[in-house]
Amino acid sequence: MGVFFGKEILEAGVQIETRGHAFYQEMAEKAKSENARELFLELARDEKDHLRSLEEILPQMMDPPDTWEREEFGMYLAELAESHVFGKEEGWKRSQQAVETDIQALDLGIRFEKDSVLFMEGLSQLARPQEKGVVEKLIQWEKEHLIKLVRAKWQLLGRAR
Repeated sequence: MGVFFGKEILEAGVQIETRGHAFYQEMAEKAKSENARELFLELARDEKDHLRSLEEILPQMMDPPDTWEREEFGMYLAELAESHVFGKEEGWKRSQQAVETDIQALDLGIRFEKDSVLFMEGLSQLARPQEKGVVEKLIQWEKEHLIKLVRAKWQLLGRAR
């Protein structure tokens, strides 16, 4: 298999960040504790900031050539995105609606961020060398959110300070 252009990966990142923003906004509204509400609002703001950053970078990225190979890459990328925890819109909306507790919301957020890390790390291996840094930034964002969510869950469960 060849390589993905950074623009293709960042466009997938835009979709993930957009859904992440919507998810964290809704979880903030459903939160039972003030700490969970504040965390979800912070994560929603982060996702919005990430979107702004991506929207600034995207126009500077090189468009992939219009070839049959790009179509195959597009199908591969779309299939990977569909397998993401929030890949299909009806699935992620249904998951959000099923959340009843802060722990459930944190667990779903953890799954979302973990899937995002795995998704982006897989694509990072296929990114053009000159664009790997941008993809690594996306991975870093997701890992930072994952750490915050795990800490919040452990605090709610009384396992951490």
